[in-house]
Amino acid sequence: MTMYWRGLCISGWRWVKTAEGKFASNSKRFRRFLEKLWNSGDVRDEDASFLLDLLESGCSREETEAALKIDLHAPISLRRYIQRSRLPLFKQCETKFGFRFALLLCLRLRLRKATERNSLLHTLAYPTLLLSSGYCVSAMYLFVLSPTFEANRSLFADASANNTPLYQMLFIAISFSLVIATFFLQRSLAKNPYRIYVYIRKLLPVNIWSISLSRRMAFLIAEFYTLGLSTRENYHEIASFPHEPVMAEIASQITEELSNGIPPHSSLNMLDPFLVRIISIETHSDFMKRLQDYQRITQKRYDYALKKAGYLMTICAYVFITILIIMMYQKIMIPLEMLKNMG
Repeated sequence: MTMYWRGLCISGWRWVKTAEGKFASNSKRFRRFLEKLWNSGDVRDEDASFLLDLLESGCSREETEAALKIDLHAPISLRRYIQRSRLPLFKQCETKFGFRFALLLCLRLRLRKATERNSLLHTLAYPTLLLSSGYCVSAMYLFVLSPTFEANRSLFADASANNTPLYQMLFIAISFSLVIATFFLQRSLAKNPYRIYVYIRKLLPVNIWSISLSRRMAFLIAEFYTLGLSTRENYHEIASFPHEPVMAEIASQITEELSNGIPPHSSLNMLDPFLVRIISIETHSDFMKRLQDYQRITQKRYDYALKKAGYLMTICAYVFITILIIMMYQKIMIPLEMLKNMG
């Protein structure tokens, strides 16, 4: 029996290390595929970054268009650089603050979103691929390999209980529950994402969503602060953002509370506590510097939170695969032990 468990551990460890190397290679291809799929129809992030560099360096619109050989006033070119989802925001800001500010704002938002997306793909591509592969292997084992093992075992007139149907029903029930939960979550996010945000915020006061949202809020506050807008005007502009429903709802509540002469403590509590402290000292001379420092620190916090999530997913995948290896090894060893006893 000791030799059996020793052989089981050695075989399982070799299988995991071999699979880990293959998954690490495949996860890079998987991540590149997701990036191409995400950016289909738009220019590359590098091209958008180059356009932003030209505009920030002081080049006029005509010089920029001549250098890139594009017409930024053409809807197709504009959409490819700022992406379709930001067109309503661009038109809104262009009407109030001019073409240049609207273009700069949308480009910066796109590149910041790309930074978060690349961090997400880089950190979670391997754990996600590992979990997905474990799920597929489990399905193949329960519905293909295990019934074959049971059929072979019946040839030896083994009267031990067959738990495969029970495991199959459990697997189907878990899979069905995950599909239903995913469906309702997507529906709730499309219908009322703020309610989901508040619920997650109550469960986990500091989470990836709140960190990312607060970082974008700090960026927008800094952008509008350079235009000389007051606090109420700043939040009023953010409240009208069409592509940020959760942030817009929080800013709308803050604006309403300020209009009624009520300190917006309850609404600000929906943001990161560190950002709330910075907002409270808006009149300070170092306000802009503090906002910029906060954005850099928050990016590191975001990456750290993603790494923790990735480690948790990887551990769950390894535990899942280890249990699967043990079950498969037991199925394989039963006929061998029976042959040994018969001999």
